[in-house]
Amino acid sequence: MEGRATDVGAVRLPVEVVELLHLKTRDGQPVRVECEAIDELVVTQLLETLPGDTVERIRMREQQKARGNAAEPATLLSRAKVFERYAPALIETGTLLRDADGKEVRPAFWFDPDRPRHPLSIPGRLLRFEDKVLLVETVTRLSGYGGGAAAQGATFHAGEQEGRPGGVGAVPPGEDVGADSVAGPA
Repeated sequence: MEGRATDVGAVRLPVEVVELLHLKTRDGQPVRVECEAIDELVVTQLLETLPGDTVERIRMREQQKARGNAAEPATLLSRAKVFERYAPALIETGTLLRDADGKEVRPAFWFDPDRPRHPLSIPGRLLRFEDKVLLVETVTRLSGYGGGAAAQGATFHAGEQEGRPGGVGAVPPGEDVGADSVAGPA
């Protein structure tokens, strides 16, 4: 392939600034945290330690939500406890703040006092649950996991989700794979 390398200013980095709902600055403004994509293998390692959620259970919850059936309080508490087990590692790995000179303060929030951290990092215990959820959702989405990915088996993807015509076993989008497909009917 010939041509020039891409102008670095044209690259869209997997970084997003999130405004927290509960943590405020001294002048009352929302704290803004830089969230970034983290390596897919790191996310996978962190999430593999959880009790797995099958695609079927995710779909059932979405159907219950659509019918207006709220989850039982015990179920919500159980989910919150599971979330609290993996949220700290994702937040520590995928967030940063900036100091007065614009230099990185990494991690933005710390949870484990024995892990290395910037002296200006904020104790994670000060984050409210909603802010943790916001940070984890953003980091996982930027990393290619979560959001719509959960409905697709929570798989990682590299860019556009399109078939690659011409490759062995590749099926263009919207085409049937035939009766002898490995996965069977969806």
